[in-house]
Amino acid sequence: MNLGFHMLFALCAMSLSGVSFAQTNWQDFMPNLLPGLSTSPVPAILPPDIVIEPPTSELPADKARWSGRWRGWACRDQVCDTRLVVEKVRADGATIVYAFASETQKPYAVHIEAKFVGDELQGTLPSGATIAYRIRKSGDLEFHRQWKTSWATGILSRDNEDLALKAEAIRTARTAKPGPDVPESCARFFGGWTGRWQYDEGPQRLWVLGIKADCTAQYSHRNTSSDAVPGSLLPTEIKGGTLTSPCGAGTCTFTTDGDTVFAIFDGHYSGRPNRGVFQKIK
Repeated sequence: MNLGFHMLFALCAMSLSGVSFAQTNWQDFMPNLLPGLSTSPVPAILPPDIVIEPPTSELPADKARWSGRWRGWACRDQVCDTRLVVEKVRADGATIVYAFASETQKPYAVHIEAKFVGDELQGTLPSGATIAYRIRKSGDLEFHRQWKTSWATGILSRDNEDLALKAEAIRTARTAKPGPDVPESCARFFGGWTGRWQYDEGPQRLWVLGIKADCTAQYSHRNTSSDAVPGSLLPTEIKGGTLTSPCGAGTCTFTTDGDTVFAIFDGHYSGRPNRGVFQKIK
């Protein structure tokens, strides 16, 4: 199935039962992904035969902490629901249950053996797709799945956490208005913006949040009709009253005038600049 997301390739290898493992080349946007609930109307379903064995006292703490149930989201716009159960942890790996579902993929769950590779727990599904997890300092799990050139990423948390409250607390901090030390030329970008391009690319949303005194910020610019605050943002910097970001094969530049953002895309296939106008999301 083509999930339509993000690519990864392996480097050198370790092996387990003839399967190659290597440290994952994680996407650089991973630190910007927030824990929370998926938006999938179809939940990932775990099989009934799960048995979690408590880690032995001899097992190092950095391995024992993997034990237990995890749940969260994957895919763009958090449209995939995913779960992980680490049933039995060993020094070199673990027995796990991987579960996944979305509106376009019926619930799927499988028991597999996974291997520790550096700070990651990696496994290979019966389809040949590879999965990898790593633990953040916060205790949440980062997730990566790849099948050929299709890939998906996401975040899981302990199954006993209230993910809705956790996500809202993080989102509230992220969407806090700029402080008085932020220059006005940067602070005026704050918030969400809705608009379109001159040469129609569909409805657009621009979000600029977390603006700091040095005018560094986090942003999202995407084709979407949703006014929801995105769960994934990328780092950027506002310079001279202009926000510049990569856009496909070119560059987008954004400038503000009151409650309007004017945009120029220099990589349009026509060879002409594509201009856009965005209005503040109230």
